[in-house]
Amino acid sequence: MLNWLKKKFTPADDMTITMEHHSGIGTLSCSDCGHTEKVYLFTHGFGPTSNCTEGVQCQQCAKFVTFDSEPVGGSGLPALTAQVKQSRCDCGGSYARDKPMMCPRCQSVVSAGVKARVFAAA
Repeated sequence: MLNWLKKKFTPADDMTITMEHHSGIGTLSCSDCGHTEKVYLFTHGFGPTSNCTEGVQCQQCAKFVTFDSEPVGGSGLPALTAQVKQSRCDCGGSYARDKPMMCPRCQSVVSAGVKARVFAAA
């Protein structure tokens, strides 16, 4: 017999979003100022000649930037990671993927407003 567990999420359950554990391309919509922007998180191709695109955000001015790797068969992802760590934004700030995402216009921290019910089998 299946027992269903219901958990109702409240605004207190909202969580900040980082780029670190997400992939794909999406649109950021700021609930504070209404700014929208296309954001690259992480994309990749398949096979030894494919490359990766990794999105990062400046921790000073909140600008989103993308970096492209060499083909995975070459130096690939390790070289991309090193390139991101060594690079600086035009404003002088450093890039990160593991910090909470911010709106580039008003610099408010972006959070996921979860207003749903989750059903899990016990």
